Amino acid sequence: MKRTLAAVIAGILIVAIIVSLTWYYYIAPSPAPTKEKILIGFSVPLTGAVAASAQECLMSNYLYWKDEVNAEGGIYVAEYGKKLPVEFIYYDDASDPGKTVEIYERLISVDHVDLLLPPWGTAWCYAALPVIEKYRYPMVSGLASAVKARSTPSEYGFWMGDVDAVYTQEVLFDFLNAHRDEIKTVAVLYVSSLFGLEHYEAFSELKVEHGFPEVVYVRDYPTEIKDFTPFISSIKSLNPDALLIFDYPADGSLFYRQALEQELRVKLYFSTLGATYYLFEQVFPPKEQKGVFMPTKLAPKMLSPEEKKWWDAFISRFGYHPCGADCVDARSTCQILQQAVEKAGTLDREKIREVLATESFQTVAGPLKFKKYEGGSCVAYRVDQKFTIFLGQRQGDGLWEVVWPPKIKTADPIFGWPQT
Repeated sequence: MKRTLAAVIAGILIVAIIVSLTWYYYIAPSPAPTKEKILIGFSVPLTGAVAASAQECLMSNYLYWKDEVNAEGGIYVAEYGKKLPVEFIYYDDASDPGKTVEIYERLISVDHVDLLLPPWGTAWCYAALPVIEKYRYPMVSGLASAVKARSTPSEYGFWMGDVDAVYTQEVLFDFLNAHRDEIKTVAVLYVSSLFGLEHYEAFSELKVEHGFPEVVYVRDYPTEIKDFTPFISSIKSLNPDALLIFDYPADGSLFYRQALEQELRVKLYFSTLGATYYLFEQVFPPKEQKGVFMPTKLAPKMLSPEEKKWWDAFISRFGYHPCGADCVDARSTCQILQQAVEKAGTLDREKIREVLATESFQTVAGPLKFKKYEGGSCVAYRVDQKFTIFLGQRQGDGLWEVVWPPKIKTADPIFGWPQT
């Protein structure tokens, strides 16, 4: 009898233990995961040919966003039930796209970052693309043209378009179409990088489509060019109605200075990046800036309350105002990443990728959504406007106006360059 009772008790204990273990391992809710910060990595040219441009637009806006987010306690991640502060880790790519690959490999496989921000520039972002595909890290490439992306297969590359060649040339040709009487002949220069080539190719395709303007001069030039004198002399001898230069900030400023000195005269002068940066305003007084056209995503005289808050705070911190192109895209890149994490409610990169591919995002560049191109990547577009990029013009007050499209223009265009 005693043995039977002991056996029963032992059996009950064994069953209790099995039930408890089953509950613990299979039924009881798992403890909430712990996380104290979000580690975000990127590459940035702190030295080299494009360092000044990257500092002005990329680094400043990344730092501004990090401090802005952390001042509010961080980014709310539902998975952890709290806000997590953002921490950066970054390395100097020395303005060399080739170094971008090893940097992003290190960020992922050695530093084990949670998320990525993009490097500065078209060639740099494309260099990083195979790495993010390999490791399945979604990345919003804000400061890169996206022509090639439209036909480059990618599941993890999301492209803001920056001063995108397709978007930029579309609004430029819309403007030229409306002013065929003034602009019949053009001279074209482009920096011999992927950025410059994409702009020239997009321009050439639209020229064929529209059947105008007549191109009387085309040349490319190296990024670190020191003298544009021969180019300017040739352009002057041909007397075109318009000059289109698809440039970076440093080389664009050099050409602008030498064109003024050699008294080049055209009805329309268009610059992709040379005239958009604050660097341009440091080099040229307002009267010398007057008349140049450029792409922009921002109308400084028609800012929304959110844009005005960013604009004023940026000036207060860095001592200069944001530019209308790269600064806008650097800011928007950070906003999209933050909103994607918040909407996904997790740092799971596959879920963040899904949000990026399907949701819309409110940014300083307007409401944006990514379009997936067949056989290509996802490229952002504005959901509330025909054009994602507008045509701006400096008109002599140190800032710029939006002159096209007419629906949102803040001033009429001025023809004739220079206006000094």
